[in-house]
Amino acid sequence: MASVQHFSAAAQIVAHTDAIALVSQSIARLYAKAFRLRVFPLPPELRLPRVGVHEIWHERTLKDAPSRCLRETIAQVAHEFDTRVAA
Repeated sequence: MASVQHFSAAAQIVAHTDAIALVSQSIARLYAKAFRLRVFPLPPELRLPRVGVHEIWHERTLKDAPSRCLRETIAQVAHEFDTRVAA
């Protein structure tokens, strides 16, 4: 088992070894084209733990209105996506 910092590193490992990688469907499709890999869905009976996603920002942008708007929009979209996936 390996842990990598970037999806492209995982794709390179898979492309040059007999390893597999578990990534989101969109990432899998993106790198499948670039590295000529095949994408397979996980079996429905395989349950993976939920993964937390966090936003971070520099304190100088804390009160910046456009930055705050962007953070709030990202959080709202993520929440709506999470709600749809959980249903």
